[in-house]
Order: sequence, then C-alpha cells, then structure tokens
Amino acid sequence: MRHLVKPPPAMVLVQKLYKYLSFLPLFCLAGSYVYVASVEGWGAYGVATILLFPITLSALMMIFGVVLCVLLYCKGLPFTRVLISLLVSSLPLLMLLLRWLQLEVAN
Repeated sequence: MRHLVKPPPAMVLVQKLYKYLSFLPLFCLAGSYVYVASVEGWGAYGVATILLFPITLSALMMIFGVVLCVLLYCKGLPFTRVLISLLVSSLPLLMLLLRWLQLEVAN
C-alpha cells in the first residue's frame, strides 16, 4: 500500500529533469577526455584542468540525487529510477575515486 500515494506535479517534473540530465556528467567527461587526448606532449598537463568540471558536476548531481532519493523515500514514493540516475550521474566521481584507490594500493 506504500505506492498508492500520488506525487505532486513539481516532484514528477524534478524527477524527470534529473533523470534526463543524469547523463550530462558522463558526456562532459568523455568530451574532456577527447580534448585532453588531442593535445600532445606536456600541454596535456596544462589542459587536464578541464577534467575538474565533469567531476564537480558529478559531485553536485550526486548530492542532489541523494537528497531527492531521501525525499522520495520519506514520502513513501518509488525512487528506483532516481536511484539508477544517481548511479549514472555519479560515475565520473566514482571512477576518479576508484582510480585514486588503485594508485594508492599499487604503491
């Protein structure tokens, strides 16, 4: 009987926007990697700061997704789609953390 509550229209709109925009950090990261790979030599270290934007965007979207999941859970609404979108939007940040962990363990 938990899913019989109808969400307000604003919450539905926020869920849809989050679901559709959750791929944005992934696409930004792919574009940044392509741009950094196009630069040769030591210049790649100079333009590597462009990778900060997708990682920051991923962190912000992850925080927003967690808040949205908690709100939906507290209201008794289904939040499976938002949880999947949360995982997709936080992939760049998770990839960075796993890469850092891999380098720490290797040393």
